[in-house]
Amino acid sequence: MTPSEIIADKGIKTIADKLGLVPNAVKQWKTRNNIPPKYWPQMSRAFPDLTVEKLEKVYLAKRAA
Repeated sequence: MTPSEIIADKGIKTIADKLGLVPNAVKQWKTRNNIPPKYWPQMSRAFPDLTVEKLEKVYLAKRAA
């Protein structure tokens, strides 16, 4: 799963609302296919199925590609 797929699955507005961000910021993440590491703890609290470890694996897989 890629960062863009995670964002599509959870929804731009839902992520933005749960993290206190404007939807356009999350939309930019999706466009860049990136979830910034500084938001991983918030993402894992907002979405229990997304652990920091899982987000790190997705990040590292993207960088290796």
